[in-house]
Amino acid sequence: MVASMSALMISRTWMVAAFALLMVSCFETKQEFVLNPDGSGKVIHECRFQEFNMNLNLGGGGGAQTDDEASLKRAVAEIMQKSKGVDAWDDVHFERLDDGRILFRATAWFSDLSKLEIENQMMMSFRWQRGPSGVGELAMAMKNDNDGENAAAQENAPPADEDGRRRWLAGERGKFQQARPMMASILGGMKHEAIFRLPGEAEESGLFEVADDGSLSIAFEGGKFLAAMDEMMADDAWLLEHGFESDGPPEIDGELAKMLFGRPGVPYASRGGLDEAMFDYQAELAAARANEEALRELLGSAAARAMPPAQGGPLASARIVGMRMVAQVDPALELRPFNHEAGLSLALLCEFDGAVLGISDQSAVESAVTSDGASLLPASDFQRRLRWPKFSPCRTFALFDVDLESPPAGAETLRDLAGSIHYSVSGGSKEIDLGFASIAKDEKGDELGAVITELKPGWREDGPLELSVKMDISVDDLKEMFLVSADDHRQELVRRGYGSSGNVTTFTFELPQEHAASARLVAEVHDDISNFTTQFILRNIPLPAVAGGEGDD
Repeated sequence: MVASMSALMISRTWMVAAFALLMVSCFETKQEFVLNPDGSGKVIHECRFQEFNMNLNLGGGGGAQTDDEASLKRAVAEIMQKSKGVDAWDDVHFERLDDGRILFRATAWFSDLSKLEIENQMMMSFRWQRGPSGVGELAMAMKNDNDGENAAAQENAPPADEDGRRRWLAGERGKFQQARPMMASILGGMKHEAIFRLPGEAEESGLFEVADDGSLSIAFEGGKFLAAMDEMMADDAWLLEHGFESDGPPEIDGELAKMLFGRPGVPYASRGGLDEAMFDYQAELAAARANEEALRELLGSAAARAMPPAQGGPLASARIVGMRMVAQVDPALELRPFNHEAGLSLALLCEFDGAVLGISDQSAVESAVTSDGASLLPASDFQRRLRWPKFSPCRTFALFDVDLESPPAGAETLRDLAGSIHYSVSGGSKEIDLGFASIAKDEKGDELGAVITELKPGWREDGPLELSVKMDISVDDLKEMFLVSADDHRQELVRRGYGSSGNVTTFTFELPQEHAASARLVAEVHDDISNFTTQFILRNIPLPAVAGGEGDD
């Protein structure tokens, strides 16, 4: 069983994802899992993390600071909303610590351990599966692990001659030293400990520590990984075998496992005799879901749905929260940094004076002038548009990608960045009974051109069904979808995805298996739509320098 497990990997695409990782790198997480034989379970998740907010708008154009309590709730709500594989949350606690970090503690229920990922707070991922002999197998891998071979390392094999190997080693160590400062900033504050209480009887424990009560634990520390990398990069034999590839995952062998976890081996455990569940998953899940409305009230999600709409006033704030410069590379090299065309890309975060329903694709950047008077506006109108914004849960913030031309050599600041945003707001909502005679595939409703395009089992045999409904509305028009029984009992359906083309959208929901075929589908849609236009202008934004010369040999 051990031999069949894929090698433990860790992705080190440090330079490509540096900015995003830096925003979330400092966390200390402890998790206590309880697993059932079928892989369902619950975890008490506790994390101390730093809320990161970068404002590069040093020359003006700032806005009012957000209230600390509201900011705290937004940070916690975002973690919960973006987490994957969680069926329900409960027992939520959060507070601002004296050192400025946030403490977040909650219990999460999940039906498949391998799909669990709590947003930006897990360095290790786990899976549990029943083998052909009925034995339960628990395995751990680093987040973003790669089951494939490191092709990049194979292409970068060291030369056969001694002088070539010496130059090759120097080059690999040079690449490591260039990446190390970013690796240190990313890994330095990372700690992740996981404790497991498993069903059945112990067979193997691998790298997991075994406590007196039979529970298993394993811990990762970013500082230990960095120290291990320092030691191995100084080892000619290890480096000749593995190399250093900033865009490829190296295999963590027994020696590295010993440095990280205290002893060689693989992070693997097995259990036999899987006859009894550790707890009643469905009963606890139902109890947790019964508390979801109170949880939404606590975090402001319910309040966000009732937040007053924007009134068409000036933006509360506009600032640059991300920046990427890509220099022009000789086309003959056939190399594209970040796989992106040359230019300057900005992440523009705008705060409105209330909740926004949608943003028109006619919104655009209208001026982008450097300190020496050069315009960085793209040539085409299409490239100037602010497309595909991302919204905060309360929909008072929108994040835009702004793509500009490369600034000329010597330009130190973007003197002016200005444009207009065309947006819509909802003054209320109304409920529309879609008019289905029954809930069945290909059934047509009486309102909004509604058609049930799919009704099938979900990915979990005893879980909810997958219901897809096509309607003649835009994706932003739908507020909620409800299942209403004959006695008018209302159940909000969980939305799992959508596909949209213009004003026709197919929404996918979770539908309970136990539902009456005669139950009604009622859509709550936004109403009383108003349209507004506002402007943004930012001044004296520092520009990054991109080296155009050659480095020393």
